[in-house]
Amino acid sequence: MVNRFQRRRRLANDVLQKLLEYFPKNVLATAIRDATALAESPGFGQTIFEYQPRSACAHDFGELATDLVEERVMAKDSPYLNNQEEARI
Repeated sequence: MVNRFQRRRRLANDVLQKLLEYFPKNVLATAIRDATALAESPGFGQTIFEYQPRSACAHDFGELATDLVEERVMAKDSPYLNNQEEARI
């Protein structure tokens, strides 16, 4: 599972590529994007689904549950991977 993923970060893309290289067919298809709401929700005693149910990260967790049920894994050409020239440090 890829968590707190920031697509624009070169390091995040490098780590994701290594995960896919070392653990092919073992990385769940959905990456959980990093968001302030994920850090804030426990402070309010709420899940992300209660705190910001329409947020991108709540959607990601819903997709992650589907990944588990349907055994979906990430492909090497995943849309989460950016072209390294576009990625920022």
